[in-house]
Amino acid sequence: MIERINIPLNITFDGYEEDRLVCPVINVWNDYDDRWGKGIAISVKHGSEGVLLERRSNACKVRVGDKVGWVTFYFIAELKQKWQEAGCFVPTAN
Repeated sequence: MIERINIPLNITFDGYEEDRLVCPVINVWNDYDDRWGKGIAISVKHGSEGVLLERRSNACKVRVGDKVGWVTFYFIAELKQKWQEAGCFVPTAN
């Protein structure tokens, strides 16, 4: 079952994987499909807050202060939690 979320949604950036912090700083990209070409809009610390503006599959458009950019849903605590609760595979670091 697909659960709808209301957008805009206040979010928390999450750099945890299982029980350890693997990404203390999360990049928010200017362009999700051309991340390296278009560069970083802003880097945020794990636990920082923002607003989800749009979601396209794994890509999430977010606002942090006056900056807008894109991040993978797995770095958003509220979306990662719903994904894990649904019993989806949780990747592990090597």
